[in-house]
Amino acid sequence: MATVNAIALSLIAEFEESSDDSGFVTKIETRINEALDEIAIATDWNTFRTRSSFNTVDGTAQYQLPAGGREIIQLRFTSDGLPISHWTIQQAARSGAQLEDEGKPRFWLEDGNLVSGANVLYRFRLAPVPDAVYAIEHEYFYHPSDVASASVLPVQDQHIVLVKDRVRAYILEGDGKYDAADRAQRRFETNLANLVRREGRKTAAVTILKPTDLGAVRRRDRALLDPAHFNNGLW
Repeated sequence: MATVNAIALSLIAEFEESSDDSGFVTKIETRINEALDEIAIATDWNTFRTRSSFNTVDGTAQYQLPAGGREIIQLRFTSDGLPISHWTIQQAARSGAQLEDEGKPRFWLEDGNLVSGANVLYRFRLAPVPDAVYAIEHEYFYHPSDVASASVLPVQDQHIVLVKDRVRAYILEGDGKYDAADRAQRRFETNLANLVRREGRKTAAVTILKPTDLGAVRRRDRALLDPAHFNNGLW
């Protein structure tokens, strides 16, 4: 299994260092986490997304993502699959939404961050305020920082070579082998650039034009209003 500790021990063995020094092992594990952070930032967290479910509490509007969650992709009810729309504060204000009303949630709003112990949690608000217990699934991007020693790396096997090359560059630089460190760093940057390009070519990342995007199309006898603010009845 490609756990953080297993990768650290394999790199330590590669450099013929002793794995008896727990402090050194911990240092390498920290470097592995830093490499994961770099991959996440470069790919806009596309490879670090997950989903889980939670239950609402009657009369409670505010909830938060698990530790490490950084951006909600979508919310939906698990019972019927209906989505819960994302609204901005401005949309809620323009529509005259009463956020304190109770009922089945129809939309959610970002609600800042919540400091909980050593974690800063992403918080969101459901509106109307749930009037019962609802099972909701949330899909979200998460930050891979501080993956535990015995945990499996949250990347596919083909990405582990990037992690290893980044950590090799750290180790070689610490040993004063700057040319070798530079070669490892260049391999990392080349493979990372390839990964970013592949992520950008995914079907889900391809922009698809709708008729409302084509100003020259004259097939309707009514104005094409801004779909961000008006429903044109087309989509």
